[in-house]
Amino acid sequence: MGRIGAGQAPNLLLLRYTQKWKVTNVTALHSILLPSIVVEKRPPLSPLTYVRKIGKPEFTLAEVYAYEEAMHAVYPENSHVREKIWQQLRVLRDLGYLEFPERGRYRVVIGAGDRG
Repeated sequence: MGRIGAGQAPNLLLLRYTQKWKVTNVTALHSILLPSIVVEKRPPLSPLTYVRKIGKPEFTLAEVYAYEEAMHAVYPENSHVREKIWQQLRVLRDLGYLEFPERGRYRVVIGAGDRG
């Protein structure tokens, strides 16, 4: 998990969820273990990257959505970038990186990448 927090995410993350979509297990696979056809050569659509760019411990959903166009440029075929941002913020919450103190507001639990 330290590598994920440091922005050095492996090529494939497998997440196990409960029926209520809470993440219960994360398995990270490096590209060496995957056939070349599986490995994408694009950065992941990760709001954590943009949370770091916001650069403050508390931020709003609108501040993350401000990067929607940049994320869409990486994945032009994805017509649901906004929904993916919201989903990934929930995953970061379930992994313990973020708290949702109130609707539309977020708080970094650890220094958005300082986990080790």
